[in-house]
Amino acid sequence: MTVIVGMDEAGYGPNLGPLVLSGVVWSVPEDCRDVDLWKTFAEITSSIRSQDRLQVGDSKAVYKAGKSMSQLECTVLCLLGIAGHRPQTLEELCTILAGRRILSDSSAPWLQEQTMNLPLEANPTRIEQLTKRWSQECSGHGVSLLGVRSDIVTAERFNRLIREYDNKSLVLSRASLALLSLLCSPASRSTTYAVCDKHGGRNRYEELLAEVFGQGVMVPVRESAEMSCYRGDLLEVRFQARAESEFSVALASMISKYVRELVMLKFNTYWAKRIPGLRPTRGYPVDAKRFRAEVEEMLVGQGIPEDVFWRSR
Repeated sequence: MTVIVGMDEAGYGPNLGPLVLSGVVWSVPEDCRDVDLWKTFAEITSSIRSQDRLQVGDSKAVYKAGKSMSQLECTVLCLLGIAGHRPQTLEELCTILAGRRILSDSSAPWLQEQTMNLPLEANPTRIEQLTKRWSQECSGHGVSLLGVRSDIVTAERFNRLIREYDNKSLVLSRASLALLSLLCSPASRSTTYAVCDKHGGRNRYEELLAEVFGQGVMVPVRESAEMSCYRGDLLEVRFQARAESEFSVALASMISKYVRELVMLKFNTYWAKRIPGLRPTRGYPVDAKRFRAEVEEMLVGQGIPEDVFWRSR
């Protein structure tokens, strides 16, 4: 048996909303690093929109801002359905993915105020039908979904990490590798291949891997702009440019995007109720400054701390 891990994030660039990192873990019968899950699941998934198959791809291609979220949502909820999870609310979704309560424990009022029921746009009957078909495809190919996990880094926590590391790139890398350590272990008896999207311009990860797996456990095989690869006894970790070409990474990208989009919808709904006519924001720097200026008076009036609202970098 071989274990395949894919990881990706959404929300690294914005000043508003969370940074979400996700990982998907599969077991496959072949003892090979190049198992092609695109081919394995060709009968149930497609890189383009389809009525009878689930769309899987880079989240930026599957979902565009202002368009329907149904394809993105259907795929993510079907994936969770394979694992036996059927979240009914955003809070349940985040708790399942993170393994602990995230939203209700936050001091951000927009995360506590209203319940968001799921699915938001996707058809529940279609979700059930495609989940059943995907489960059957898994059984037929001897493939098992071992886990789906996310780390949802709120603005408040992001700012704490920035103060601790004084480096935005290091926040991303350390949060990513902490999640990776939960998804795979060098001590595992199964050969494990993990693929992560590269962290910006970083090419060297050996010291960061040593922090979570131990000094000397992972050794560099290649370090370049295209790919950085490290190996242990039964574990190989690749940090790869355009890693969404890998099936598991594409799914991780979609999970991260789905969670962030839902949280931002909750954020925008909170402020729109209090300031009629306020245009929503996706949280990226230029528009985030516009949004901040328009809510500033109410932000101060409600006594919401800067750290809770605004990511410092």
